[in-house]
Amino acid sequence: MNRIMKSLAFVVMATLIGITAASAYVLLSPPRRWFSTPRNVTVDNRGLASVNDGNGGVSAAVNAVGAWGTQIVRGTAGTANYVLGDGISDLIFADPRNICKGSCIAATTTGYYDTNSTYNCDGTNVVEITDSDVAFNLSFNFTTTGENDGCASEIQLESVTTHEIGHLIGLGHSNQTSALMYASVAYCNNKQLSSDDRSGASALYCSNFVPGGGGGCNNNGTCDAGENCNTCSADCKSKTGGKPAGRYCCGNGVHEAAETTALCNGNF
Repeated sequence: MNRIMKSLAFVVMATLIGITAASAYVLLSPPRRWFSTPRNVTVDNRGLASVNDGNGGVSAAVNAVGAWGTQIVRGTAGTANYVLGDGISDLIFADPRNICKGSCIAATTTGYYDTNSTYNCDGTNVVEITDSDVAFNLSFNFTTTGENDGCASEIQLESVTTHEIGHLIGLGHSNQTSALMYASVAYCNNKQLSSDDRSGASALYCSNFVPGGGGGCNNNGTCDAGENCNTCSADCKSKTGGKPAGRYCCGNGVHEAAETTALCNGNF
């Protein structure tokens, strides 16, 4: 199992004027993703002292985690212990390992993965992520859309959080300046997911879980939440061995819209 730790930092710039780049999402190398989804990320319930939106930005960060699609990753507020390599993902409003310095706003550890656990996603060979965590540099002041005092020389928490979660699910820094996964951002810029970002996530998770990302299904042999008998026949297989009239039986004990009593034979 590969235990080399890396950090991909989200670096602040005052402006992005004059920068041009080709459109291209970038996957981490080797390509990697979580094999069990949705991945839960514990968001530090202590919040940020610089955010005055009622709970220190905790709710904003929880929502920003799920921007990639809650079928891939979900955020819940709680006690974030930030133990690297423990298989539990935490987003902590601190930097106990001192890995995010200078102009680094936040950093995500991306080096925990198992090269012996592999999967092919629509032609892309990926290995399994085993752990990933996010730390924040408290030298910066943050803001959220829930604050009512505007923004002045502050960093938008929602944008940074979603960017770092992009690393957590397997994305590197995009070469497209308009992408959320681009390596820098301006103050007060609440950048959101672009089509480039969604394409990157869809390439890894080969699914329609990514909002606006298109794609098919998870193709992991399990009829996951969000998949049904019509959208993912590879995972939600017919109990009859055939595929009559495009109807399938998920075999998950839930009466899906396309299922019938005769087809599923008491499976719901």
